[in-house]
Amino acid sequence: MTTPADDTAAAPRAQPVLHTQPLDATALAAAVAPAMDRVDVEAGGVQLLVIVPDAALAVAVAEQLAGAAVALSAVTSARRGTRLLAGQAPAALALTLDDATALIRASALKLDALKALVLGGADELLASRAESLDAFLSEVPKEALRIATAARVGEGMKAFAERHLRRARMETGASGATLESPVHVLTVARGGRVQALRALLDTLDPPSAVVVVANDAEAASATDALRPLGLVSPTSSVQVVRADGIPSHAALVVLFGTPETRDVLHAVTAATPVRAVVLAEPRDQARLALLAGGAVLPLDLAAAAAAIVRRSDLAIRDELAAVLASGTPLRELLAIEPLLASHDGASIAAAALRLLEGARAKARQAPAVVAAAPAAVVTSADRGADRPRGPRRDAPPPDRGDRGDRPPRSFDRGDRPPRTSDRGERPARTFDRGDRPPRTDRPDRAPRSGPPRS
Repeated sequence: MTTPADDTAAAPRAQPVLHTQPLDATALAAAVAPAMDRVDVEAGGVQLLVIVPDAALAVAVAEQLAGAAVALSAVTSARRGTRLLAGQAPAALALTLDDATALIRASALKLDALKALVLGGADELLASRAESLDAFLSEVPKEALRIATAARVGEGMKAFAERHLRRARMETGASGATLESPVHVLTVARGGRVQALRALLDTLDPPSAVVVVANDAEAASATDALRPLGLVSPTSSVQVVRADGIPSHAALVVLFGTPETRDVLHAVTAATPVRAVVLAEPRDQARLALLAGGAVLPLDLAAAAAAIVRRSDLAIRDELAAVLASGTPLRELLAIEPLLASHDGASIAAAALRLLEGARAKARQAPAVVAAAPAAVVTSADRGADRPRGPRRDAPPPDRGDRGDRPPRSFDRGDRPPRTSDRGERPARTFDRGDRPPRTDRPDRAPRSGPPRS
């Protein structure tokens, strides 16, 4: 039998508590810890339920409380929960609202022994599962301790607290240190992080990028996203790392998912990237804003692409202005002068700019090749360079060395008479053709018979 003093001491423990804090595994585990004090493992039955928006968060909370005196078992599906509860039921369970409702309807989960209930992300559950949440709470024993967490407490959350958390004690979580710089958030559909990462890299085209993942599953998904782009190699400009391995001064840091703690955001901004982007689902927006202390800016990929184009156009205009400032290019002006008869100068300049951009695009896409040595031009003077040649006519006579007493060469022909051009009288050459008639045009010649000459 308890005394009034005991009742007074026990009252604060049974009073509902509403925590205003981000929905992350670390903060939720801290809210669950006091409820574990009410669990008596020897009594049997399910005595603690932790209801969360998704199964991944249930697993993360169970990992956070792995060293606690009471083991918290995560249920990732109703079918698995049925098998788990068929034997000796765990004293503490973490599961989604849909799985809990399905297990209650199948009579696999009984709430008779329940002593504490924790609603993680009650504002999210209220926004998406209001009727299911009210129906579930009607099954919870009135004497069970109720603890809820919410990223933001609006009018709807206040009305919910009046119905199910009467006279709840409000506790505000620590906001943490202010981020060194704001982060951008790119809203993605559920399961659309792979496509969003590819679109982000294609649009921004950063010289260096880092993808921050929280576990092996995210690392595998990020790698699958980068592989078709040819960005999976030790020398790639894009790296996949954990929060403790973020390099400094990267052009782009992408958080592949919403971080569980604000420490990850601090690690990202402390690395001083040019731009930091979080790929977040719509339901993670409020939690991310609370984690970042409001230092979150939405990222519009279309606007970012337009800004890149504007910067490129501005750079080209600066180049053209520098060329014009150095003096009028006379040769080029004379080359396009005939076009001025049928086109205005702005159209001609635009066409020249298109040619310039096309040439630059081809230069960027062309593979790097080693330039071959130019072929030697063979001239007539080089032909026969590998065979002996005689002396040039204007070259000095070769030095034949000392001939000693060698007598000079004589051309004594003996008694042969000298050659003269007097050959005497030669008879005139005639061409006696005998009786052959002289050649004429022969108009009366008969046509030649037989096949024509080939």
